[in-house]
Amino acid sequence: MSDIQFSFATHADLAEAMCKLAESGKVVYAALFYEDARALLKELAYFDEVAFGNIDIEDPQWGGYKREYYVYVDDDYNVGVEPAWREKEGTDKGIYLGASGCIVLIHSDANSKIIEAMKDSDCAEFDIDIDADCDGCCECCTMFDDDDEDFDDDYEDLIGNVIDNFAEILASAIFLGGLTE
Repeated sequence: MSDIQFSFATHADLAEAMCKLAESGKVVYAALFYEDARALLKELAYFDEVAFGNIDIEDPQWGGYKREYYVYVDDDYNVGVEPAWREKEGTDKGIYLGASGCIVLIHSDANSKIIEAMKDSDCAEFDIDIDADCDGCCECCTMFDDDDEDFDDDYEDLIGNVIDNFAEILASAIFLGGLTE
């Protein structure tokens, strides 16, 4: 899908990375399906500076929409969600919505046509590698101890690498004239 790939241990890691990337002054999108979008919104709600705006998401069993959603965070920490796919009026076909000048994190399960729609943005692929044995109950989880310094270092390295990689890509694109500041 994309040459740049990231792996997050949890939705909370993805939420933190999105907020840190938004500090660059760009809108940061994550393209993912309903369950992951819901889990990401839950984690974004823990950030004090986040304000929720337009949240257009519904359970696929009720509304019938089974495609990806865009969860986005802007540089003012406004969070929104919208369906990534729109049907063209009068036809049985549709398109993925695009945006320009953004940072777009595309889940590895998402349709690769999102990259085409976001061609004027910086795109990267990501996975969320939650342990298969983990039920999401962090209080009872033995996977990480609160005092685990290796985990803290790895987590800080992950967030630093995400920011460094995008900073390098953006700087190269601006230098080569592909983007304007």
